[in-house]
Amino acid sequence: ATREAAAAALAGLPPLEAPSTPTRPPRGRRRRHGEASKPEAGWIPTTERFRDPSTRRLMRVWIDPGDARRHYLAEPA
Repeated sequence: ATREAAAAALAGLPPLEAPSTPTRPPRGRRRRHGEASKPEAGWIPTTERFRDPSTRRLMRVWIDPGDARRHYLAEPA
């Protein structure tokens, strides 16, 4: 009886649209959590740098003073 009740409740609804496929950067060049391609207005660079262990790129830490979030940008080669 439960399936019939559910089918009756859904009978007048329009069909769902298929979800769109998200676009992703090419494999191996994906940005990671907190990584940005360029600094936003107001971000402040820090002296903190590190080498990303998976890509071996040298990264600099930037701080957004509005919410104190940390962002990581690749240092120029």
